[in-house]
This record gives sequence, structure tokens and C-alpha cells, in this order.
Amino acid sequence: MSKQIQAALAMIHSGMAISLGGGNHIKQLAEAIASSTLTDLRICSPSEATVATCRTLSLTVDQSLTATDLAFDGCDQVTAQFDALKSGGAIFTYEKRNAMLTKQFVLLVGAERYVPEFDRQVPLTVEALDVAIPLVQQVADVFHTTATLRDASNYMGLTRTRDGNVVIDVTLPEGADVFDFAHRFEQLPGVVATSLFSGLVHTILLETADGDVQQLERTH
Repeated sequence: MSKQIQAALAMIHSGMAISLGGGNHIKQLAEAIASSTLTDLRICSPSEATVATCRTLSLTVDQSLTATDLAFDGCDQVTAQFDALKSGGAIFTYEKRNAMLTKQFVLLVGAERYVPEFDRQVPLTVEALDVAIPLVQQVADVFHTTATLRDASNYMGLTRTRDGNVVIDVTLPEGADVFDFAHRFEQLPGVVATSLFSGLVHTILLETADGDVQQLERTH
């Protein structure tokens, strides 16, 4: 078990309600929880894959939870100001909901994903109804950047969320204010959410290159 997973596990106490996000780190945490002496945990998840993993591990899953003590997740990038982009998995609407419903939102990340500021390597991703596609494209055009509908990897079609919405990857414009940029999309009719998490992250468990872990806390 990595030191990062050990640090996450140490934050959890018997009787807690917790949210587990998606990805490999979270799967490892679920396995660690299942092997621990923790009892009476109630677990929810924004990820259908994580729900399946938890049930396989005989952990108690309660998707009706509307408040949790802790929520753990990963991300594509997180800044020193504790803002994050969670674009890749395209479940950010549910992840953001769970982040808003918890007392403490904790990100498990590697050092390579902890950045001074967002770069153009990770897009801002938009979940939207089909009718909003031209509106998203219109805003991207104003900023002289690209908005690309994400293709599915398992069939000849578009990636769609569990709610049937399209996923649009928008390249961050050079020098643009990412918060204003995201806000422009969030105000469009038919846009469900963007992958920018601002003001939601409380704690970062940062895994360094040598396998050590630093626990960073937001102070503002």
C-alpha cells in the first residue's frame, strides 16, 4: 500500500459517510478500506465503476447519501491555489455534486499533476445537451480556440454521459482567465457543468516522485 493511500485511509474513521470518486488511486483506496478494521461505513460514488468495485469488495454502498464526512477523488491538474480540472473521466457533474455535499474534499494526485497554473495540456471539458453544441462552439470561436466533441472509444459515435449528454473538450486559450472562460460556458442554456473545480478542494494528498506523501491544506 502506498503512503498516499495510507494517508487517505488514516483520515477515515468508523461510522463515517464517504464519497469515493473514480480512477486507479480511488480503486486502491477502496481495496484498502475493505482490508481495514473500519466498520459501519456508508459509501457513495459519482463513478459507476467505483460503485461496482465497492460492491465486489462487499462495502456498504448508499447512493442516496446527500451529505458526507469526506470525499476522495483524483484530477487531471490541480494548482497551488487548490483549483482543479477534472476533465478526462467525463463524470465531473456528479463529482462536483459530491464535492459540494461533503465536509472535506480530498484530492489524491501525483506531483506531476500539481502545477503553478493550468496549462493547455488539459482541456476545459463541458457536459451539454445536444442543443447547446453550437452555443459552446460560438464561445470557443470568440476566444479563438477549439471545441471538440469527444468521440467514443467503443463504438462509432460520440462519448455521452450516463444522462445522454455530449462531452466537449475546449482547449484553454493562451493567456485567458480560466475562471471567466468557464463561467461563459456555464451560463449557456443547455450546458450542465464544466470540469473546473474552483473553491471546492480542501486537502491535497500529494505523492512525490520518491513515493512520499505531503498533505496540503487550503488556508483560504
